[in-house]
Amino acid sequence: YKLVEGTSFSAPIVASTIACMIEANPSLTPDTVRQCLAQACEFIPGAPAEQQGLGAIDSGQAVAQALRAKGGAM
Repeated sequence: YKLVEGTSFSAPIVASTIACMIEANPSLTPDTVRQCLAQACEFIPGAPAEQQGLGAIDSGQAVAQALRAKGGAM
């Protein structure tokens, strides 16, 4: 394992998660994608809040949230 941080590392992870979400549910709206992503994040214990935004994303949980979203709305 290696410690990595910053948008250079997080952007491709979030983008690929969104691609999987849209593949799972093509009717998602941008707002619903944002809601699903936020609900699939968990704070990292011990990490400063100002450095973690909404926390670490659980991509599997984000896709599961997208599958549960009906008609693009949660």
